[in-house]
Amino acid sequence: MAIQKGQRFSVDFTDGELANAMAIGTAVGRQKDAGVEMVERELVKHWEAAYRAYGAASESLAQSPAGDPAATKSMASASWEVAVAWRDMVSSPDTSWWIRAAVGAAAQAFEFQAHDWQARLEQSRRSGDRLW
Repeated sequence: MAIQKGQRFSVDFTDGELANAMAIGTAVGRQKDAGVEMVERELVKHWEAAYRAYGAASESLAQSPAGDPAATKSMASASWEVAVAWRDMVSSPDTSWWIRAAVGAAAQAFEFQAHDWQARLEQSRRSGDRLW
């Protein structure tokens, strides 16, 4: 199936498949000349663990009563951890500028999200009310 300009699509990966996609070529080293780049395996493992925690926090939030402070705190923490994992990848040596830019944008999105969850939690603490 060919994808036309402007057409939306998505790809679903399991954690292992995503790790392989992100760390492709690990066994043979960096292959920049072949167009394949990767980050260190430890960074990928950190990202996978952070994203699993984020998924668990998201699931917990979905099953919690509206405005649950514990679930909100968990989302803030998990969002920060994913942002940190992305930021660690940005600092990976010998990575192309465009990869650093894309990964940096992902980190920024999770940082903004973490700020939002943290602000909701702080507002709840100040007002003594549930979050929503």
